Amino acid sequence: MSKLKNSIGWEKFARLILRNRILLLILVLVNTIFLSTQWKNIRFSYSEANLMPKDHPFNVAYDNFVDVFGEEGNLLIIAVNDSLLFDKTNFNAWIKLSDSFKSKKEVNNVLHVGNFPIISKNKLNKEFIIDSLINESFTSNKKIAEFKTLLFNDFPFYENILFNKKTETIQTAIYLDKKVINNIERIDFVNNVFIPSIKEFEKQSNLNVRVSGMPYIRTMNAQNIMDEIGKFVIIAIVLLFAYSFSFLGHSELH
Repeated sequence: MSKLKNSIGWEKFARLILRNRILLLILVLVNTIFLSTQWKNIRFSYSEANLMPKDHPFNVAYDNFVDVFGEEGNLLIIAVNDSLLFDKTNFNAWIKLSDSFKSKKEVNNVLHVGNFPIISKNKLNKEFIIDSLINESFTSNKKIAEFKTLLFNDFPFYENILFNKKTETIQTAIYLDKKVINNIERIDFVNNVFIPSIKEFEKQSNLNVRVSGMPYIRTMNAQNIMDEIGKFVIIAIVLLFAYSFSFLGHSELH
């Protein structure tokens, strides 16, 4: 008996929908348009979800580590593995590109082959002296070749930091300010400063720059997620209305 009542109730509900299908579709359309105008108010989190309580021992230990050593994952790496980089024009352009990030407010420090610190020993005073190598511009390919030999042979400390001797890869390390790692300033820097500068260098030098580092990876992943959400919403709306109109056509035939 209860099943019969439920069946009758659903039939009445279905007839109500079919009688007012045009009105309901208009209401759905209006509501969809209204909700689409609120897309600008969607907020995306720029930090990873913390699944443990704030006072959990692991969280406390992590917070203490960050207080002492700073935010992890603030390093961007750009690298080129191409012999054409050691051409005078390209090499000077690489140094200029690396230096260009130093003036940005989102960047704490930039370490590259034109400005890395050099440690020398003062035997008289029995102390180490830290100086900085500054190469603003190389005037010839010969000087670059001499510098390349010096770099690869005399500075093993910077192996896999600024260069890889085996593959002759040259790298630049860009350290972002830890204050921008988990907010939109990181997104703006990567999308509006970092990536355009890399593309401009590639266009001028015809070299392929490899990019890595957590700020870059997180920014690209966040952008991919936002793009996929937009596509999903559009496809869902199209399928919803396509199905609704096909259903209306089918019901009118009957």
